[in-house]
Amino acid sequence: KRITLDDLSQGELDVIESGCLHISPQCKDMSGRTLGVSIQELFEFEDYMHQIRVLWYLSMTTVAEDEDTQLNGLVLVRFSVGVSNFDHHHIAYLRKSKLLTLALPCKVRGYHFCYDNERLRPIMAAIQ
Repeated sequence: KRITLDDLSQGELDVIESGCLHISPQCKDMSGRTLGVSIQELFEFEDYMHQIRVLWYLSMTTVAEDEDTQLNGLVLVRFSVGVSNFDHHHIAYLRKSKLLTLALPCKVRGYHFCYDNERLRPIMAAIQ
């Protein structure tokens, strides 16, 4: 059975409606790989697992419907510029989303983390 919007909880639908996560086969990098974008400034949810489940839903629906994504893979971009508070929910989300990429039926070819807060440098080094 394919995953549909009807399978998602209200919290997960709220994540989709917020616009904080996007995966679109129409949005490609210079090598033709599908881009997945997450915008931290729009993350205002208590349960980070809603975002993980939405990331799974978006990834699976995109991969299932787009042969180019299956062949070329995904490039994920996390945009955290201008974000000053980076709490344990965000760190847990980053760890879980990295684990999620291992379970996808396509290769994640790159992961770009855009940030301007120098305090994040050691955290990013630890997560890599």
